[in-house]
Amino acid sequence: GKVINLNNTAKTLIDGIETGSNIVTNEVTTSTPEKTVNIGNNNADGKYSITNDTQKYVVTVDYSRFANVIVSDDIAKKELSFTDNMIDKNNVAQLNTDSIKLLDKSGKAVDSNLYTPTVTKTATGYSIKFTVKDSVKFIKTYGGQKLNLEYTVRTRDGVTGDISNNIIQNNFDVIYSGNTTTVHVIDINPKKDVVSSIGSTESLNGKTVPINSVIYYRLDSSNLPANRATNVNSWSFKDPLDTKVVATGDVHILANGDLSSGNTNIKKNDDITKYFNINYDKGVYTISPTDEYKSLTNKTTNKANSYSIYIGAKVIKAGWAVNTATEELNGDNDKTNEVKTFSFDPVNPDPKKDASIGHNDNRNIVSINGMGVTKGDTISYQLKGQPLVQYHETINKFSAVDRFDEG
Repeated sequence: GKVINLNNTAKTLIDGIETGSNIVTNEVTTSTPEKTVNIGNNNADGKYSITNDTQKYVVTVDYSRFANVIVSDDIAKKELSFTDNMIDKNNVAQLNTDSIKLLDKSGKAVDSNLYTPTVTKTATGYSIKFTVKDSVKFIKTYGGQKLNLEYTVRTRDGVTGDISNNIIQNNFDVIYSGNTTTVHVIDINPKKDVVSSIGSTESLNGKTVPINSVIYYRLDSSNLPANRATNVNSWSFKDPLDTKVVATGDVHILANGDLSSGNTNIKKNDDITKYFNINYDKGVYTISPTDEYKSLTNKTTNKANSYSIYIGAKVIKAGWAVNTATEELNGDNDKTNEVKTFSFDPVNPDPKKDASIGHNDNRNIVSINGMGVTKGDTISYQLKGQPLVQYHETINKFSAVDRFDEG
């Protein structure tokens, strides 16, 4: 804050002669508390954070103007404290109380015998208050310094909201309010669909597809927001295929937005497969962006970033083919929605004919196909169809025609 000096002089007048005294100067103590919030090494104030990020808060409590300050008995009776207030909209914040620490200018812990810390869960968030017990000793020890209150907050999974935070410093009932920081927390998740071709937006989810046809599972990554403080440290996908399909080996990845840094320029819908590691083993695809792509992502935090992975598969068995995938982003695992397609086993007519004689009770029937028969005997003919498997095609109409030779 602005330095305020109190200057005082006196004048005496004796027999008409004016004499001035010396000047007494006192500097009035002021404070400028402030705070910062970072995610990794990035300033997060006013920016977006994804769920499960860790935010680090550093609150600077200002006693720099208290060097060589005498605390009178009257002043010492008043409160010396500071309070960090957090407004948590939609319950997105998880305060790590074990991370709270108060450090002096050299990074050493402030003597805990001199203060009482109080952490309160409020109706709107959290309150962290440090109340000084012995203000005379505290000012004598730490006057002239700026102390740092540090702590971390982890954002909850599955919710979107804001975390606003401000610091209030109480110097013997004189209140100084610091800046307010705000972090916008956004919940992001991967999505799944199934389509007929790369780039298609027409969903086949829940629909019937012919057996032996080729389909593409589309895996949309989480959409990293623009103006974010989050850096990507790890990002990968696991996509196990249903046993009713087999991988064709055709995998393509398309960009969902523009990205540009240095000599790299990516446009929306560009094929960016070369920026990914793709592995297929025992029916499971493992796909992850290369270090080059992650570096590009972290250099372009002003841009939204997502992509769509298309995995080709051939339907080889009838029934429901079900598919979900798992995305890992900075250590957090999220499953996609489930998609499925249904395929029928085709019904190919394969009738078989046979003939027998002399057994009207249908027991011990012996085929006489190709054998001679006695004139006047009765011949029985049987028409046998093929057995229908579990997921056979629907039969809407059936008929049979049996023709006899004249004789």
